[in-house]
Amino acid sequence: LRPILAIASAETVGGDSKSVLPLVVAIECIHTYSLIHDDLPAMDNDDLRRGRLTAHRMYGEAIAILAGDALLTFAFGILSSPRSVRLFRPERVLACLHELAFAAGSERLIAGQVLDMLSEAKQVGLDTVDRIGSNKTAALIRVSMTCGARLAGGSAEQIAALGQFGEYLGKAFQIKDDLLDLEGDPEKLGKAVRKDRQRGKATYPGVIGSDCAREAMRSLLDSAAQTVAPFGRRAEILSNIADYVGERVS
Repeated sequence: LRPILAIASAETVGGDSKSVLPLVVAIECIHTYSLIHDDLPAMDNDDLRRGRLTAHRMYGEAIAILAGDALLTFAFGILSSPRSVRLFRPERVLACLHELAFAAGSERLIAGQVLDMLSEAKQVGLDTVDRIGSNKTAALIRVSMTCGARLAGGSAEQIAALGQFGEYLGKAFQIKDDLLDLEGDPEKLGKAVRKDRQRGKATYPGVIGSDCAREAMRSLLDSAAQTVAPFGRRAEILSNIADYVGERVS
């Protein structure tokens, strides 16, 4: 999803999808690293991911940790490589490197993971669940949008609008994840379900109930669609992606 969003964002501001491929690879490396580490015994202790054994189950915990470390490092290496830098204006690459580091770092993605773990088996409110979703999930989705637009030469106003779309979409994606853990088919999801409740995770359905969570998700997806409406037909694929996020079964 995140690479597709980066490509769609670039195309929305009139850019060429092929030109942002180094960014696309970098984003997916960061995302995959976060999944490998999220599955570790010290965190969610999951056995399956995308229908296959998780990295630590297949190769051992040490190799899984190192694989995640390698992917995170490789992401910044590929985006800052001489070959990639030749494709873009240097100031755009530098800005994207900074944005990616911030989104994946201690104030966003890592902060969300920390809060997620600290909130286990505790009574928390909607504000806490919102902060978890915004940081753990929405941060990387948002930066996929902003960096895709930035490298493609989008204006400050266009980048801001697409970033807001990513924020709304990311929060909706997390709500859908929470709902799928309760109601999803493990065969289609490729991982175990109902683990959030067993671990006492702070989730939207757990705090506000499934029906209210679905309403909140729809509201966020509507807001996302409205945010990119000024782009007209160029944003059609983004609207389709928003629909997919609300309807997905995996």
